[in-house]
Amino acid sequence: MQQDFVDDDQSAAFINRQGKSSFDLDEDDCSPLIWRPHFISAVVPLFFGAVQLTVFFILLSFLQSGLSAISDSLFNGTCETPMCATVTRELYAPVWHVHNVANSSWFIAAVVLLIAARTVWKILVILTARVITEDEQIRIRTGVLNRDEEIMPWHWIRDATGRQPILLRIFGAGNIVLEGDDPSAPMVKLTGYYPYWEFRDVILTQMQKKKPKINVIARPQPGV
Repeated sequence: MQQDFVDDDQSAAFINRQGKSSFDLDEDDCSPLIWRPHFISAVVPLFFGAVQLTVFFILLSFLQSGLSAISDSLFNGTCETPMCATVTRELYAPVWHVHNVANSSWFIAAVVLLIAARTVWKILVILTARVITEDEQIRIRTGVLNRDEEIMPWHWIRDATGRQPILLRIFGAGNIVLEGDDPSAPMVKLTGYYPYWEFRDVILTQMQKKKPKINVIARPQPGV
């Protein structure tokens, strides 16, 4: 039996979601549900990291070939006077310096490690996010080292938009964008959460339940 529990110091309540849809939940049930992103959502930052590495090596190849061509053009000419040789050395010095840096292993390793670290960090940011749906509010926890928590009452949320890219759809995950009345966070994007349909239904159900009710007062008709 699969159980999801809230990892909060102040609340150890858990609820079993095995075989139970959001519409089957009791309306008076305020047990919190915790939602996690699917691991497939890490594919997007991995893809962009691979693209960045490919672009870097292509630009590095063009830079190395261009510097080699400049070096050959400077030394292929004949310098019959000392002044000509001095000018050639002064022109070649910055080219030689950049050429050495571009061909050094430490420079290539530093750029590769920087791109890899940035990619891993983006993956951790996505996979460590948590969303907790409660009876009165939704809590969004983000952060890898420092944890931030955004608390949005259901009546603050004006609209919820869902989107399933093809890769997330295959694995039953999806993205949801919440638009609210909070000026500090007017739009919150929830990326790659699973199971998507149940997650979306819980949000829509809670929004409908907590939607402010408008009382319409009928005006008395004249002569009645």
